Amino acid sequence: MKILVTGAAGRVGTAVRRELAGKYDLRLLDKAPIEEPGAECVVGDMADWHAVRQAVEGVDGIIHLAFGQIPWDWNQPLDPAREWELDEVSYDVNVKGTFWLLKAAVQAGVKRAVYASTLSVYDGNWPEEGEVFDESVQPMPAGTYAVTKYMGEDLFRVFARHHNLPSVCLRLTGVMSQEEVDRAKVKRHQGWHRGATHVKDVARAFRLALERDNTGCDVIIICGDNPERQWNISKSRDVLGFWPEFGFGP
Repeated sequence: MKILVTGAAGRVGTAVRRELAGKYDLRLLDKAPIEEPGAECVVGDMADWHAVRQAVEGVDGIIHLAFGQIPWDWNQPLDPAREWELDEVSYDVNVKGTFWLLKAAVQAGVKRAVYASTLSVYDGNWPEEGEVFDESVQPMPAGTYAVTKYMGEDLFRVFARHHNLPSVCLRLTGVMSQEEVDRAKVKRHQGWHRGATHVKDVARAFRLALERDNTGCDVIIICGDNPERQWNISKSRDVLGFWPEFGFGP
């Protein structure tokens, strides 16, 4: 079974391709060059229809991790002069690129697709202290990133409903490497662990979503096993058979 992973050079992409290595025949797509023994590595832009169509040709499944971003220090306010650049990149990848990907998938006869969404879709409707949300709560995206990622979810729902492309949208939060986990524990930021999710757990969730036999489009929250998390993650267990192996305490 041949699987296309978009955004394969990133943190989650690297973990996902390691999770899938040896289990699937991989084609890895990113704007940045990738060196992965045993995998077909393709350099391409999600906003380029021709590049996306070629990347999808001949694959059985897709894990769509690519998302719009620009290089800037997340610890500093975004320069207003670059705000339009962020808007453009987010739209090009998260909306236009996702549409091209799903259109190409239908044309190529892809059997299923998995999408990396985000809990940022709740930015305008975040749980109050002590409140716990699940997938039944209506998202209320606010910023450009959240809005365009939610539009990507809608595209997956449309293609599942009208083009019979079974899919799963995983809403991720606080994805951390082991190094970041250790550093955060040392700093002891209050509440840092509530949304923390170990990248290895995230990669396993994507594999299980890829292997799920479903129709339509499922939306599932993925989060670490944290005692103060504000998200009910029982659907990940009930639907995917997933429960995080890594927990985070205060």
